[in-house]
Amino acid sequence: ATTGSTGGQFRIETGYSTSKSSGQLVLRTVNAGTSGVSGRLVLSSGSTSNGNSGFVYIGTGKAKVGRAGDITLSVGTGDSGTGGNMFLTSGETSFSTGTGGEFRIETGYSTSKSSGQLVLRTVNAGTSGVSGRLVLSSGSTTAGNSGFVYIGTGKAKTGRAGDITLS
Repeated sequence: ATTGSTGGQFRIETGYSTSKSSGQLVLRTVNAGTSGVSGRLVLSSGSTSNGNSGFVYIGTGKAKVGRAGDITLSVGTGDSGTGGNMFLTSGETSFSTGTGGEFRIETGYSTSKSSGQLVLRTVNAGTSGVSGRLVLSSGSTTAGNSGFVYIGTGKAKTGRAGDITLS
């Protein structure tokens, strides 16, 4: 590290092929032994004492003839206790006039056909028990109004707006 300059860049790239696929990149911790857990994998930008911290981008490349690659975030299976949790959380701030970070889920756009489908559901229960609870709620507030929940369909230029079904 140097004073007054940017730190060095660290880059990992796989090999290029003029006619076939580029090389595969595997970043993983190996399996644990007979006791213990497999190692933790941390993908994070560093902290800063003045200014914004770095951002983390995970994405697939653009495809000219074909479809872009999938991204899968998945918690593994276990055979003891409850399943592993997944947390996706936007940022918080202590700035007096700042708001918390936005959390947005959007499906893909198509220039000629339908946009992608968004499915938000709990899966079926096993042989005993109930299916998981689905909570769609705004948070509480100690001063002022709490957030509002909006469920609606989009505007249709030619045709009719979509239905909303609560059953």
